[in-house]
Amino acid sequence: TGVWTGSTHGNDKMLGKQVRSVGNPADDRLTENVVVVKTHQPGKIGVLRWKNATRAIIIIRDPLNAIPSACNAKWEIHSQTLMHSEQTPVEKWIYWRDLHFDNQLAMWRKIITFWLDRIKDSQKRLVVIYEDLVDQEKGPFIAEEIMTFLGHGIIPSAKVPCIWRKVVKGSAKKIHRPRRYTPSYLNEQFDALIGNLTEIYESDLISDPNIYRAISLYIKNAGMAKTKNEKEGIQTSQENRGQMWRGPKKKGIKKLNHLL
Repeated sequence: TGVWTGSTHGNDKMLGKQVRSVGNPADDRLTENVVVVKTHQPGKIGVLRWKNATRAIIIIRDPLNAIPSACNAKWEIHSQTLMHSEQTPVEKWIYWRDLHFDNQLAMWRKIITFWLDRIKDSQKRLVVIYEDLVDQEKGPFIAEEIMTFLGHGIIPSAKVPCIWRKVVKGSAKKIHRPRRYTPSYLNEQFDALIGNLTEIYESDLISDPNIYRAISLYIKNAGMAKTKNEKEGIQTSQENRGQMWRGPKKKGIKKLNHLL
């Protein structure tokens, strides 16, 4: 959108990407000098640093992609690679996935339910579907919707589509991590995912139209991916997974696990 945000993460490399894309400085700290503060809190620690928030933009992403993205970020930190530039090697993804899937799914759900419960007034929150935000056709309109929610006068509305294209489809995309493979899941993990999504679908949270549309889409995606898994015989048994890691020590895997 071209709006400079603070962050609870202090990620100067991602801020550098923003600077290169649009050309203005941003503050990566929790201060009053920014319009929006990015956060993944409360997370697994359950501590909320930005306690005075009275409005929120809640961005929801398909967990089939959000969970691998979390793994990629930890891998990049471990390997000291530029953030958002490298996908986790497939064997390391499988190992990390099986150790942390349940916890990651629980955190994904917790972040959504926490903010929807914290800010119940629909006029003070905006639910954004990530897949819409980065879509070539829908993205510019979603960016304009975000700017309207933030308030007029921050960025002229006529410039928002241009800024969206420059940031999302321009400079930022050029240094975003390439996808060498599609992250796989076990059937039991698909079942857990569909079960969690179904519980959200059957709850009061679904009254928000974007939550309804996103959860419906994610249930469909998980079901289709599971069907493809079964047809192609991708399922990895517990026994095979155990054999996979008996052999030479994989230092990267051990260190990656310790980062969590």
